[in-house]
Amino acid sequence: MSIKKTIFFSSLSKQANDNTVREYLSPCGVVAEVKRKGVVEGPGTWMVEFADEGSAKTALLLNGRQFLGSPVSIHPAVNPLLTETTKSDTDPIKRTVHVAGISLSVTEDMLKKHFEQCGVVTYVKVVGDDDKPSKFAFLEFSSEDGARQAVSLLGSVLADRALTVRPSTSAIIKPEVTPHIAEYLSLQDNDQMSVVARTIYASNIDAAATEEDCLQHFQKAGPVTFVKLAGDDRKPARFCFIEYMEPTGAFTCLTTMNNSTFRDRVVKVQQSTTPIIKPTTHNAALDKSKLRALMDRMQQKKKKEEVSDSHKRERRPRRRTSSSSSYSSSSSHRRRERRRRRSRRDRDRDRDRDRRDRRDRERSRRDRDSDRDRDSRDRRERVRDRDRDRRR
Repeated sequence: MSIKKTIFFSSLSKQANDNTVREYLSPCGVVAEVKRKGVVEGPGTWMVEFADEGSAKTALLLNGRQFLGSPVSIHPAVNPLLTETTKSDTDPIKRTVHVAGISLSVTEDMLKKHFEQCGVVTYVKVVGDDDKPSKFAFLEFSSEDGARQAVSLLGSVLADRALTVRPSTSAIIKPEVTPHIAEYLSLQDNDQMSVVARTIYASNIDAAATEEDCLQHFQKAGPVTFVKLAGDDRKPARFCFIEYMEPTGAFTCLTTMNNSTFRDRVVKVQQSTTPIIKPTTHNAALDKSKLRALMDRMQQKKKKEEVSDSHKRERRPRRRTSSSSSYSSSSSHRRRERRRRRSRRDRDRDRDRDRRDRRDRERSRRDRDSDRDRDSRDRRERVRDRDRDRRR
């Protein structure tokens, strides 16, 4: 039984049996074997093997759905105590290395080109925040020899930074949305997992960008029904969620717009794991009307820019109103206050400096007096000793 083709199907109703489980999972693909596992706690747990890996990945998307009146729990069969582990299952880990100390200016292509001397690099994943001084990455090679040779590049310099290379303890989790899964999810338009399949998560968005800018950028992959911008706008980068009208639009965005440039920043795109949380008063007609109004505003803005570029008119000088005069007076008052505070700080600083100089002079005077007293005392002692010697 292959791990990649197998899933754990648990938390089922007591009425479930092998036939009902096979029938429930048949839309995901050909079910090769259904076997009940007694070692897992809880009644009604099966280990299901599919004919191919794509069907198993499709079945994982059914996690949490209702089956015979109760939710199901579907997880990959990754426990080595319950399944047979073959050499091919551990190959991705042995073919993967962890690279740390990467400069923020280094891209995935630069990192791949740097390690191609060790072997064929099949996958590169760079992780890290732009707020931190460095990033780290995982590189997967086509063979274990390439990974072993990559470890020998420990201390090599890339973009003026020394890299730290060591074997990885885990394989790279790759975002995979195949056309087979997209086609299966498109059959259930009203289901939540269909919405998730049409939703994309984009990170490293410029903080100054708006939802209109995101819509204009991501609608190149297909019609967009909803855009949600999130994150702290005080930081240099934010993130957003984009919901497409069709799963094919999300698939096109994943394959063509990852690492694309948006407002001078490289945007990272991956499949979302949750749908967009929309307002409680959400309805599809309202979203379409808002989207249509947004598109109209964008077109009108573009026309206005074209007209202003072709017909530039001189603006009349604006008269100063009472509000502007009061604003200018308040500004001058603030400037005077700043000057007074600055002069006060300067006076305090000069007074402190004079005090320090006075203390230093007083200390020097005491030292001189002390030296003078010591010299006079030594002189008297020498005179006394000389007189005593004469009397002898």
